[in-house]
Amino acid sequence: MKSTCILQPLDDIDRDIKKSLQQKAEKLKVYLETYHRDQRRNLTIETFLSENAVSEQDYKQIVRSTIKRPSVFLKRLPDSAFINGYNSNIVRCWQANMDLQFILSPYACAKYIASYLNKPDKVLSRLLKDVMDQFRKENRTLKSKLCGSRLCSICLGDARRQTANEENEIESLYIDHTKVIANNREEFDPKLNNDDKEVVEEILDDSNDDENSEAFPDEEHVYNY
Repeated sequence: MKSTCILQPLDDIDRDIKKSLQQKAEKLKVYLETYHRDQRRNLTIETFLSENAVSEQDYKQIVRSTIKRPSVFLKRLPDSAFINGYNSNIVRCWQANMDLQFILSPYACAKYIASYLNKPDKVLSRLLKDVMDQFRKENRTLKSKLCGSRLCSICLGDARRQTANEENEIESLYIDHTKVIANNREEFDPKLNNDDKEVVEEILDDSNDDENSEAFPDEEHVYNY
């Protein structure tokens, strides 16, 4: 802005006109971003307005279309368009980043302070919510159960002999499997997608086949260790 001013939002205006002004605001924003990316210097307000074919009054209308509450706009050159509000005296004392804003509404100020104090909790709550949503979508609990059912369905006798290092023992092997899958389909989450349902059906069908098989192997099927 050429001078510091307070601008009000455009409330009583046609929707199409406001949308057109907002589109122009986006073009001006892209122009300034390109200008800073190219590291150009000494761009005056007059040059900025003339290169974009916008008058000072139209520029203020464009800016007003982008705000939702009364806002203070400082006297700045285009070079300082993306610099936070600061005070030169405070900069020398504070020697750190700052973002000074003018208070036009006491209620907005109180809301801003409360929001700033609760910011860490807000971010953490949002993070936990995202994690919970991700677990619901991917159904990790079900996948963990199915993986466990495949990996933990092992022969207890085989595990015992491997643990005891009984390699040369010859005996009939009693088939006793550890089952960690559900005994019926109602134990799984009913809100499953089609892919998960197919996997569940396959696991349960394999489990039923194992239950219907003989508990002891035939005489010719003797396991050697």
